[in-house]
Amino acid sequence: MRNIWLLLKNYFVCGIGNLRRKNTRTKAVVGISIISVICLAWFAFFTWCMYEMANAVAEYNLQASVLVYGLVISLFLSVIMALQKITGGQKANDTEMLLSMPFKKIEIMVAKALSRFGVNSLIVAMFFLPATIGYLACTPFSISAFMGCLVIMLLIPLMAVGLSYIVDFFATVCFTNSKFGNIAKALFTLLVLIGIVAIYEFFMLNLNSPFMAKAVNWLITFNPWVFLSLISGVLFMFILGNWLNALLLNRETRTTHAKSIAISTKLTTPFRAILKNETNRYFNSATMMLNTFLGPLIIIGLTIWLLVDHGNTLTSILTATFGITPEVGYLLVAILFAASGILTYPSAFSISLEGKQLWILRSMPIPAHIVLTAKALFNVLLVTPISVVCSVLIGTVLHLSPLIFVALLFIPMLTNILVAYCGVMVNLFFPKLEFESEAAAIKQSMSSMIMMLGGMVLIAGLIALVIFLTGSLPLIAIIAIIIGILLIIDVIALSLTYTLGQRMFNRL
Repeated sequence: MRNIWLLLKNYFVCGIGNLRRKNTRTKAVVGISIISVICLAWFAFFTWCMYEMANAVAEYNLQASVLVYGLVISLFLSVIMALQKITGGQKANDTEMLLSMPFKKIEIMVAKALSRFGVNSLIVAMFFLPATIGYLACTPFSISAFMGCLVIMLLIPLMAVGLSYIVDFFATVCFTNSKFGNIAKALFTLLVLIGIVAIYEFFMLNLNSPFMAKAVNWLITFNPWVFLSLISGVLFMFILGNWLNALLLNRETRTTHAKSIAISTKLTTPFRAILKNETNRYFNSATMMLNTFLGPLIIIGLTIWLLVDHGNTLTSILTATFGITPEVGYLLVAILFAASGILTYPSAFSISLEGKQLWILRSMPIPAHIVLTAKALFNVLLVTPISVVCSVLIGTVLHLSPLIFVALLFIPMLTNILVAYCGVMVNLFFPKLEFESEAAAIKQSMSSMIMMLGGMVLIAGLIALVIFLTGSLPLIAIIAIIIGILLIIDVIALSLTYTLGQRMFNRL
């Protein structure tokens, strides 16, 4: 048991970075504190949203749709995290070193499974648990419903752990030794993401349908046969995944490496050279695309949904949940576009990906502000063009008012700029320059976690502001306040990047 605890501690330390130096330890404590506060704030906000949503649909006897919402989001995010292991084979771990130490293979497997279970349990706690609280608060207490929700909260992380191991195994076997492995992984990544977004949009489109409500009510009635089947299926997936992971531990070819892309010197300006380097590195990395390209896909999916459905379903859900007019509902759609863009934050680990080769970049006669601008601009260019095109399509096809069109155009754009420059600054505060593969800098860095959770809190604050001001101020004033707030934060982020950020980059 002691060895398992040591291994769990090792995985945690690897996840937040090296803590051996005093100044780094202080940064880690600050980062963990920030993440904890953000998680608690999000939990409180999402619980309030689920409670209000359950109250809004109570007159239609559709309280179970709240559970559907929490369940779909939890499954969606858990599956996304499981499929992040699709890069397979070359991983940021120390499995080979651990096997050479006095640790049993079963202890390594148990510790790794528990660490993944803990991460997925955090997702369930932040999304499905608030939905459960909102549902139980608006319905008569039922022990069967309570037990059903509890079992589901345990099954989702188990399923995600098993799925991650299964996908990891097949990705390693199919792609690692392939001549076109990187291209195949990138294409497969995009296809998987498109499929997941399509399934997610289908569930959200039918969120308040009687069929979905009946399905969830049937699920939470605590029918012994239903739950026996679910538990058996999830346990089978979990056991199969761990068995396949044990096979991978025995593979001698499972090694790690770190890739770097040299900066091209054929271009005329350093800025274009660094920007091209960022572009090449991004589109040659299935890991980066899988972890950050979800935002543009969700924006495209939302646009298709709105155009096909003429915005009826989404605006009706928003108006019923928050008691707002359809026009204000489209303002929330603009904020949802901004929320999708927040999922794309390559600037939050772009400096870390330079790794031990950072000295090459710093030794070149390139000013720090050019490096930081290129890294932030790539983040902006990755999302903003898609967001602008989708906003124009929605505004034109649905004949929205010029006021809503301005909101759809500028709120996501300003949010993307904020994410890009804040990502650079957070990465300068919490750099992770020592890693075995790019997956460590992308998925196991403090800066990535802070950006993702901080973006969620920003979106929650904007939604709460819209709901609070609706009825007190005209729509034009609300939009002006939101755009003004984003502009002020953008100016602060840019100022910090080009003053404090330059000094921090030169000291790395």
